[in-house]
Amino acid sequence: MRIALCDDNWGQLRILSDAVKSCKLWRGIPLEIDRFMSGTELLSAVQSGLEYKYIFLDIEMPELSGFDIYAKLESLCDVSIIFVSTHIKLLPEVFSLRPHGFLAKPYDQDVFDRTVKSAMEQNNEAGFFQFFRDGAEETIPCSSILYFTISDYILKVYDRDGDSTILSRKRLDEVELELFKFGFFRCNRSTLVNLRYCSGRKAGQIIIKHTSASMEL
Repeated sequence: MRIALCDDNWGQLRILSDAVKSCKLWRGIPLEIDRFMSGTELLSAVQSGLEYKYIFLDIEMPELSGFDIYAKLESLCDVSIIFVSTHIKLLPEVFSLRPHGFLAKPYDQDVFDRTVKSAMEQNNEAGFFQFFRDGAEETIPCSSILYFTISDYILKVYDRDGDSTILSRKRLDEVELELFKFGFFRCNRSTLVNLRYCSGRKAGQIIIKHTSASMEL
């Protein structure tokens, strides 16, 4: 998962980066963290095609403020924005823009984690699925999952790369209840699909976008 941090103070960028890495909700998730010291650099990265799931954005910066950058990002991409600032007085203006969150400096890790959790709940696509592999618990974004299948009591999850993982300690009924709110649909007794990747039906099959895979109903 790629995350962008934007703050004109390098020391604050390092502190923010540490808070991101320490977030309990993202443990076990590979993170790519890009750091920017100006809004111009951040906007250039987005315009070049980099896609971010979350952007932590300082408000008071020279040239372009966080509010200026937020306005430009709205027309460029779909991303969760969390503002950061030392000034609580900016809260009324912050929340008039309806971002995914606000964090006051210096950061409290518990507050940081609660803010991230709130942002995730606002954006269903940012949901996560936890499972066990080789006895260790792992976490992956729901947006990376194509579908689940069960056959001969063996439950598997397939990701966007076409890779499959056998899930232990999970039942398909349990997974369905857990992921229904994130757009997963039980199309038959043995298959649970991520609707965001379903482009339609053809010859009795569900066609999965972004891959050549298809599944018979």
